[in-house]
Amino acid sequence: MKSYKKSNEKPGFLRKLSASLRSEALKGLADVCKMASHGLCVAAVVLCGVAVACSSQKNQSNRVVKVDVNDLGKINSGKGGKGGKDSRKNNNNNNRIVNNVRDNSNDKPVDKTAFGNACKKLGLTGDGVKSKELYIESASWIGVTYRYGGNTKSGTDCSGFTGQVYKKVYGKQLSRSSSAQFFDNCTKVSKSNLREGDLVFFRTDGKNSTTPNHVGLYLKENKFIHASSSRGVMVSSLEQDYYVRTFLYGGRVSM
Repeated sequence: MKSYKKSNEKPGFLRKLSASLRSEALKGLADVCKMASHGLCVAAVVLCGVAVACSSQKNQSNRVVKVDVNDLGKINSGKGGKGGKDSRKNNNNNNRIVNNVRDNSNDKPVDKTAFGNACKKLGLTGDGVKSKELYIESASWIGVTYRYGGNTKSGTDCSGFTGQVYKKVYGKQLSRSSSAQFFDNCTKVSKSNLREGDLVFFRTDGKNSTTPNHVGLYLKENKFIHASSSRGVMVSSLEQDYYVRTFLYGGRVSM
């Protein structure tokens, strides 16, 4: 009797086998074995084995498709399909800066009393403040004496002060001079478009130059904090005549 040779390639008639025929082959396996000769029984077993393999492969394929479609949201949302830390971290990073505008809604929780005291020290209300940490840190510098080249609370110059506040509050390292902070770290913005945390630049030596020699940190309502060469770290207003004359432009730090 002609026997079937083993081959990695399925016979053509088996590839064309319909799902219903495969099912019937499985159901009739016992009867075929009883009625057929030994050779036919072997052929029937081979046939049914192929049918089972095809059916199993088809089912596995269907399961993969189901995962791809129904679990897509889970896969994209983070590890384990539970919207894990990775996805939240990425979302937070994307939301913090949009068109170089800082979003400080993810500030660490701060002491309400400390924030209230900071506002009083700065002479401002807490209404509309995005970064309470910025206010608390800035207020802690009020009264620090001016020292050229300094950047500590024992004495600081203007760019040393803004650099230390940015490092503490935003984790951003700024260049060391007022002019470098603008040219290296900022995008120019007009006075009318200033936002909390922007830098403000001035030319205070009377020279007709657009290169700044003084920098401060904008808070709100035209108020900014800076290290004045005559009075140390203090809050001033952009509406004061002196700063109206010497103001050059604002700078939004690229984070």
